[in-house]
Amino acid sequence: MSQGHGPERAPTEKQAWVALLLAAVVFVGSGFVARLLFPQAGMQLEPPWYHSSTALFEAAGKLGDAGRDQQRIVVLTLDTIIPLTYGWAYFRALWCYGGRFGGPGLRWLGVAAMLCDFAENACIVTVLSVFPERPAAVAVALQAFAWTKWGILALATLGILGAWASLRLRNRRSAPAALGG
Repeated sequence: MSQGHGPERAPTEKQAWVALLLAAVVFVGSGFVARLLFPQAGMQLEPPWYHSSTALFEAAGKLGDAGRDQQRIVVLTLDTIIPLTYGWAYFRALWCYGGRFGGPGLRWLGVAAMLCDFAENACIVTVLSVFPERPAAVAVALQAFAWTKWGILALATLGILGAWASLRLRNRRSAPAALGG
C-alpha cells in the first residue's frame, strides 16, 4: 500500500479559520501574560508606539534597567511564539484561499511577515542591550521591518477576507439556481 507522497491538500476553510483564531488567542493571551509576569517591560518598543528614533531611545530610557531586562525577556520568549503562530496561521489561511485571489505563492506572505517580525525583534533586543548607546541605523531598520510586517499582514488579511467574501457571494448566487429558482 502506498504512503501517498504526492502534494498535500490545502486546508479546509474551517481549518484555516481555526488556525487564525488560535493565532488571535495567542496574541491576546501573550499580552496578558507579559503584563502579568513582566509589569516593568512596558509597551513594546516598535512602531506605531513611537514615531522617531529619538522617541524610541527616550522610551527605552524610561523603562529603566529592570524594564529593559524584562522587555528583552518578553521579546525573546513571547514575541517569538506570536510570529510563529501567526506565520503558521496565515500560511494555512492563504493556502486555503490563495488560489481564489492570486495563486499558491501568496501563502508565503505570512512567513514573510514572521521573518520581518524576527528581524524587528533582533533590532529591539539590540536597542535594549546597548542602551544608553543610540544606534540610529538600528532604529531605522526597526521601523522598516515593523512597517513592512504590518503592511504584509494588512494585505494578507484583506486578501483572506476578500476571498472569503467572494466565495460566500458566489455560493449565495449559486444556491437559488441549485434549488431551481
